[in-house]
Amino acid sequence: MLYDAVLLPGGPHGTPPTAAVQDAMRFVRDAYRHGKPVGALGSGVGILSSLEPEGIRLSAEFHHTVADQGVVTDTSPGPASEDFLDAFKAALSAHRHWGRPPVRR
Repeated sequence: MLYDAVLLPGGPHGTPPTAAVQDAMRFVRDAYRHGKPVGALGSGVGILSSLEPEGIRLSAEFHHTVADQGVVTDTSPGPASEDFLDAFKAALSAHRHWGRPPVRR
């Protein structure tokens, strides 16, 4: 894995095409499995939930950032909040998150 992190942006056109492309899903899954920080905004949270990460909390309400074992999510529409940015920077500074549970898909 050559990247330090993955950020899945939201938007009306972001999630469905990405979730349907096996290579894109494999890329996100590999980053997760390698303990890399993974961030998701808006509809990008749907990509993470489709991987079915066991025991990882994901954001389920607007204007609420959830950070859990290097996975940072916020389902709010629009640009990233300061809370999201701070949590994602903290996940990046830890570099790897090896204690994560596996993904089912």
